[in-house]
Amino acid sequence: MAPTKRLTVLLLLVIAITLSSTAYADNEQTYQGKSLDYWMKAIRDRNEGLMPLAFEAIRSLGPNARAAVPDLIRVVKTPFTPVRIGIDSDDAIAEKLYDLEVRSEAIDSLAYIGAAASPATIPLIDWALTIRVVPPRMSSSEESDRFIDLVTLEAEYRLGVMHAIQQFGNGGIATLARFIKSADTEKRKFSVMTLGAEALSLATDLLRTGNCDDEALGIAILSDLEPIVARTYLSELKHTAVCFSN
Repeated sequence: MAPTKRLTVLLLLVIAITLSSTAYADNEQTYQGKSLDYWMKAIRDRNEGLMPLAFEAIRSLGPNARAAVPDLIRVVKTPFTPVRIGIDSDDAIAEKLYDLEVRSEAIDSLAYIGAAASPATIPLIDWALTIRVVPPRMSSSEESDRFIDLVTLEAEYRLGVMHAIQQFGNGGIATLARFIKSADTEKRKFSVMTLGAEALSLATDLLRTGNCDDEALGIAILSDLEPIVARTYLSELKHTAVCFSN
């Protein structure tokens, strides 16, 4: 075998062994004497008795629990039937609320894993923008109070998704930056709010390109951040921008 070819084969073997060792090391991480595989199985099986400990195990292991990311993404991506106030029974609503809490735990666990969980960014955005409560035609003050509680609870879940994505580092930021150009206004606004200061940098660059579409997007981003960006400044930017001045 030629020296160059032999060296290539050896390098490939080293890479394969390294990847295999890393995966093995991830799965050998333990919490309370149990392996990560054990805790992941509890989540896959929806073992209600063990799931709280399983999520705690992942949070405790942090980045070392990166092997759990695919299973956690599956938890988040599972189809969800919205709560229907006035139609669903109390038991049905309780079951759906439990499901929401399980997903919230999965999202929180992804946040603790950090950068290795960045592939979850798009599923998390999709979940954050999912309608989880069907606006009812309320026939009683009790139903009205329940709707208020669920609306505020859903807002908390969306904030939880924002926090999780912010822990994903550059991978999460890159995905959010792409969504900022989305024609879907909700996705753009959610991405802008999640990016925070990073969105300001993107808007600045867009406004300085001299391109009509870029300027319009830059102003839209800053508008999404109002009142962090004062309305009077937005008005002035529109007067001076290529698109709006013409």
